[in-house]
Amino acid sequence: MIVLFITHYTELYGANHSLLNMIEGLEEYNVKSVVLCPRSGDLTDELTNRKVPFMILPYFNWVYSKKWQLLKVPFKIVPTILLMPYYLYKIKKCSPDILYTNTSITGVGALLALIMKKPHVWHIRELLSEDYGLKYSIGNRLMTSLFNKAKYVITISKYLQRERLGNITCPTEVVYNGVISRSAISLVRNIDTKKYIKFGIVGFIHPPKGQEEAIEAFHFYYKQHKNASLMIVGDGPQYYVQKLKQECKRLEIQDKVEFTGYLRDTKEIYNNIDILLMCSRTEGMGRVTVEALARGIPVIGYNGSATPELINNNVNGLLYEKDAVDLFKKMSLLANDPELYKKMSQEAIKSTKANFTIENYSSMIYSVLQKVSTI
Repeated sequence: MIVLFITHYTELYGANHSLLNMIEGLEEYNVKSVVLCPRSGDLTDELTNRKVPFMILPYFNWVYSKKWQLLKVPFKIVPTILLMPYYLYKIKKCSPDILYTNTSITGVGALLALIMKKPHVWHIRELLSEDYGLKYSIGNRLMTSLFNKAKYVITISKYLQRERLGNITCPTEVVYNGVISRSAISLVRNIDTKKYIKFGIVGFIHPPKGQEEAIEAFHFYYKQHKNASLMIVGDGPQYYVQKLKQECKRLEIQDKVEFTGYLRDTKEIYNNIDILLMCSRTEGMGRVTVEALARGIPVIGYNGSATPELINNNVNGLLYEKDAVDLFKKMSLLANDPELYKKMSQEAIKSTKANFTIENYSSMIYSVLQKVSTI
């Protein structure tokens, strides 16, 4: 079986990490993967290192955030239509059995599948308007029509399935991302309350992601416990990063809060975190939550969107309900109880083995591919 995977960007963020894990896991089932990318970048470099074949063809994302961007739509769609014969010529060379779009924000894979009369799979990972204020350039009705022409639609959480698939009539499946192989899952972690407690929040720096709330909660914690620090990992708009840094200075915790920027090495990130904070109000799944759990790191997360599907409250982590004060209380509870921490670390690893390994992930994806190939 040959599968052509279509991606929408080439940075090594969440969706592309999940794509690489998927390709790695599917090798066990003799699935041959080819990746279609809109340009070169970190992803194509990694595919080269892994000896995974790929093609670079120019195409665009079908979303916008500001109305004036709609003016660009004709200049995106017309070239795509004009270049379609060239796309078909290039893609037919790899003779794919299935076309698999690893995102919901570009429809070029759906168009190619229709023209080639090949089965198509959508893998929906984004909330769009709820998260980044994005809307479809061709409108929801036309996009829904394209979704329904697919053989299968996959989402990365039950929450996303409820939010995005209300009008979808084709078969659907929830498949949680696999972030780690079984053999690489970490040992149980311990915490020493007499030493430094290192909190961390990881991901794109953006207001809905909750970095401001994490800083405020850490400020409350630091007033009572000086042996603590907060690491903020990720990049984002410079104006907002500066705003957060100014807030740290105002609260007089600038020496205890580290802004690392984007870090590619996840091992480096989680080796420097004792407790992960997940403050996002809009998580389609929460890849960093699972990455932390896989390393035995308990997570304190906001009780909303898909986060409660990953964190079993008082078992492998804690959920907070309201605001920075509630988050601070949960931080104090977990950071100052070594026995509770160890128990949650054990459960974090157990939940990873049950739900979030690359082996589980690829097995479920392969099951979908088998169903698609027989529909």
